[in-house]
Amino acid sequence: MPNSRIIAALTALAVSAAALPAFAQGNQVTPLDVTAKAPTSIAVQIRGRDQAAVRHDIRVAADTVCSNAVDNRDISFVDRGWCADRAADKANHQYAAYVRTFAFAASGYIVLSAR
Repeated sequence: MPNSRIIAALTALAVSAAALPAFAQGNQVTPLDVTAKAPTSIAVQIRGRDQAAVRHDIRVAADTVCSNAVDNRDISFVDRGWCADRAADKANHQYAAYVRTFAFAASGYIVLSAR
């Protein structure tokens, strides 16, 4: 009996050793492709700022975001102007809605009139 235990233990060890290379092959590290991209979104500070300054910053941000999208090859160079116009229009509409809703917060003042 003791010999059969030794033989069983050696057989189990041999089977484990044979399965080990197959297990190791399944866990190989594959190459990872990481590409750095330029940001395609920018936040523009509006609270307490003059409307002309905000609209200028929106235009600059739209141009930057769309130029980055061209650099990232998200859009073609031909669409860059359209993208900048569209992004600026969208941001200006959001800003106008904000000013209409929270006019006092955007300027930092509440205007009172005697009339």
